[in-house]
Amino acid sequence: MNILGCQDTPTAGKYWFQGIDVGQLNRNQRARLRRHFLGFIFQGYNRTSAVENVELPLVYRGISTSERRSRAMTALTSVGLKGWEHHTPDKLFGGQQQRVAMAHAIVTEPAVLLADEPTGNLDTATS
Repeated sequence: MNILGCQDTPTAGKYWFQGIDVGQLNRNQRARLRRHFLGFIFQGYNRTSAVENVELPLVYRGISTSERRSRAMTALTSVGLKGWEHHTPDKLFGGQQQRVAMAHAIVTEPAVLLADEPTGNLDTATS
């Protein structure tokens, strides 16, 4: 996952993403590639509110505050969390935390979405 997500480079072989040899990119170039093309569903959760968590990838893209909030709210609504945007992880159930992680991953509309057990905490219907 770390190599696919451009967080690490391969020690052998080559990994090409959209015609680019990722192993030849420096740290900043890999970060730019992640920022613009990849979405991640993490299993760990930070301490911010749901909406602040979902806005974070848009901060790195330099999106305005009002646009970030609008897009974050749309993403949260799409995963069934309208009305939960100001809750922190300690006030959310496991499945709700997982859906915040999903909204965080999809808010930038990435070309590729990387997920490690993205539905592990969700009920069958939501999964």
